[in-house]
Amino acid sequence: MTTKEFLAEICQNAFGDAYQKEIQNMYAQSLAAGNYTEEEKEYTEATDYLRAVFDSNEISMLDEYEHTCADIAAFSAAYGFRAGLLCGFKQFFTI
Repeated sequence: MTTKEFLAEICQNAFGDAYQKEIQNMYAQSLAAGNYTEEEKEYTEATDYLRAVFDSNEISMLDEYEHTCADIAAFSAAYGFRAGLLCGFKQFFTI
């Protein structure tokens, strides 16, 4: 097993589907506890407004944008780990 394969396996185990579901569950629990209510309300009002004034093409673009943001969030969750590995490697091997 190469180092690249090993790191890919670590990232999959640490930041795979189970990790994403846990983040979503923690957010849902936080919402149930009364956190983020203002943000969620504003988001819902804004998307309801946009869906009312957009035509079908614009609505499909909005749906695509929301899906892209969800994909970016999944990537971002693992970014800090990868950046930390690279930073530690550089610090350790820089004279």
